[in-house]
Amino acid sequence: MVVLAETEENIYWHSAFYEAIQLELSEYADSLDFINEYQLSKEALIMDVLVVKKEQDVHIEKNIGSIFKGHNIIEYKSEKDYISVDDYYKVFGYANLYKAFEHANIDDITITFVETKHPRNLLNHLKTVRGFEIIEPYNGIYYIKGDLFPVQIIESKRLSKEENIWIKSLSSNLKAADIAKLLEVYQSIGRIEKNNAYISVIMDANAEMMKEVLAMSSAVLKEILTEAFEKNGWMKEAFEKNGWMKEAEAKIEERKAIEVAKELLNMGMTIEQVAKATKLSLEKIILLKQ
Repeated sequence: MVVLAETEENIYWHSAFYEAIQLELSEYADSLDFINEYQLSKEALIMDVLVVKKEQDVHIEKNIGSIFKGHNIIEYKSEKDYISVDDYYKVFGYANLYKAFEHANIDDITITFVETKHPRNLLNHLKTVRGFEIIEPYNGIYYIKGDLFPVQIIESKRLSKEENIWIKSLSSNLKAADIAKLLEVYQSIGRIEKNNAYISVIMDANAEMMKEVLAMSSAVLKEILTEAFEKNGWMKEAFEKNGWMKEAEAKIEERKAIEVAKELLNMGMTIEQVAKATKLSLEKIILLKQ
């Protein structure tokens, strides 16, 4: 595969992965440059993700990035795809071309492969045919010892949910509780209000389960989703697809009415007058006045 083309029910997982890798390494954001679909030449030779250290002396302690050097090439496969033996050598070709085109130090380049499934065939090839040593320094992360560049293969389904929530959650088989947790963590870091790929793809890939998420009667979750929709409208299609639009619009209208009610109360209008003007219940107006 030379140009990444997403075929899994029109879900573009790559864009979500590009954001996920940034979220995983967010504590090092000031020290790393993330380049999406880095083009090696005028021809269509495009690496999935390139991560470049801006500060050479920064050591990445995060499990997925502890192997990183100055220039780090990442090949990502979504859940129904896998890293083949040919893919392995293709990316090595990218690394060699990158070294030549960018004049990078060959000792300053690493390669990372990310896939959901266990890379059994590839690991067997590297062990038996190439004679490389394979170690697993972290759960689900395999280091290949002996090749031209330092290599790690990440089996995302075996990553720690606590340490690697963003990459591990790139799946169409999430449980409602997992999605709820993801949304709450995403909101806590201030990303939910942005027009982004990650949550949009997660919602699209888990559309049926999202109904269960909203049915969990969590006011926090509904507030998160409605707030994101109100600020950007980037979830409109998902809301319409899953029948959430009326509820979201009602919440948005109520929020607007509450803001108007606060202003009217500050102007000295009575509770009854405000209720009549905003169509809010007397009980809600009374709570606002307290």
